[in-house]
Amino acid sequence: MTATTPTHVDSSVPELWARAVLRDHLYAGFWSSMVGEEGARMPIIRKTELLNNAGDTIHIQVTSPLTGAGITGDTTTLEGQEENLTTSAIKVIPLLRRHGVLVNRRANKKSILDLRGEAKMRLAEWGEEKMDDVRFAAFASQATLNGEGYTSNFRVVGGGTTGASDVGTTDLLDVETIMAAKLDLYNARALPLKFEDGRPMFAAVVHPNSLYNLKRSDEYRDWVREAHIRGADNPFFKGATAVIDGVVIFEHVNVVTALDGAGSIKVARNIFFGAEAFIEGVDETVDWAEDTFDYGKEWGVAYSFAFQPRRALEKNSMLVYSVATAP
Repeated sequence: MTATTPTHVDSSVPELWARAVLRDHLYAGFWSSMVGEEGARMPIIRKTELLNNAGDTIHIQVTSPLTGAGITGDTTTLEGQEENLTTSAIKVIPLLRRHGVLVNRRANKKSILDLRGEAKMRLAEWGEEKMDDVRFAAFASQATLNGEGYTSNFRVVGGGTTGASDVGTTDLLDVETIMAAKLDLYNARALPLKFEDGRPMFAAVVHPNSLYNLKRSDEYRDWVREAHIRGADNPFFKGATAVIDGVVIFEHVNVVTALDGAGSIKVARNIFFGAEAFIEGVDETVDWAEDTFDYGKEWGVAYSFAFQPRRALEKNSMLVYSVATAP
């Protein structure tokens, strides 16, 4: 005697499709929590003058620090010994970026999903990721920007002086390089980040492969064992991996890499920065638009924004080149 099994009645067993969607989420935006207005001592300063005014370019004026010795004494005359005030400008030209999703009305009717809701969720996700992609690329770029020279300060693991081409297979990100990069920023009088307790600190976002190499070193383990992220309740520290010698370490897969090291090995452009290291101009905030086509047969959802990020004062940030090959 045999029993009837599910296999025997497969054709009569109903199949249900879950309405809840298993979404393949992208990484959440890294830089969005580091944007502030002028004077906020945040890494990225947002300029919005074009939002309510005509024009396509923002010129941000910069004055240089005074370098003169001044005078001393009660009888010394200051007239004729004054110092000139020197100014320069940083140019930002926001660029419009758009994307959209088009859906057939019949497809929407037959689908068990809320395609409009899914489209809006995915477009918002795309926008956040696109903003981060553009920021990472701009902060690591060495190409001319807006017709102006645009080169960064840098340090190469292992001590090279040319750039990424100096990086060899043994040039792994290490504590010594992090401390040296922090010293470079400090000696250049880069503006540090400031926290409630007054501590001046810098930050770095490094490629996951470079962080993997760093974590395997004994010196890194010593720092982590002896220190912890003080003030971890501050929103800035969310997602931080460690603090080494006053540098808050973050990781992100969007850190720019290229196969341009010695022997064409993969090299990361890890970004070290302080306050007001970057600036971005905005002339259109995020905009949603919906429309129908062919007498309602199809409908679409569009998403757009206009901005341009760039490095601000060169002294407030630098690149650290290190090996980024997968382990």
